[in-house]
Amino acid sequence: MRRLAIVIVLTLLAACGGGSSSPAAPTPPPPPPAPLGAAFKIVGSISFPGCPLSLAGSIGLTTQACAEFSWTGQNTGPGCATNVHGTVTVNDSYGNQLSSVEWSYNKPVGPDEQFVFSGGPVTASPQGGNAYATFTWTNISCQ
Repeated sequence: MRRLAIVIVLTLLAACGGGSSSPAAPTPPPPPPAPLGAAFKIVGSISFPGCPLSLAGSIGLTTQACAEFSWTGQNTGPGCATNVHGTVTVNDSYGNQLSSVEWSYNKPVGPDEQFVFSGGPVTASPQGGNAYATFTWTNISCQ
């Protein structure tokens, strides 16, 4: 009876794959890393070409309508981009929003490249304030 029990256990182990293994299928290589894209930042300060902010301030105006703004952006990423666009928001010194203006730059922008973007009309404050820009773009292959 003992021999019969051992034979049955060995038969069950062999049927379940116990003790024997077949070679595993090879693991496929990982996919190549995704190309790194563009990234943007502001360089310098916003300017309002031809807008008499100091004159407006000297006569007591708290805001001044300006025909346009101009600002410099830079691609800080390793990739290239096109269709770069966004919004510039201008606030007074109390944080009140004075303007929000959309802008676009339609030329390709390469790594480390600086570019000037502009838009308008825009309202600014002769007493100062701050401005910020958002960036949206399409990554493209650098050629």
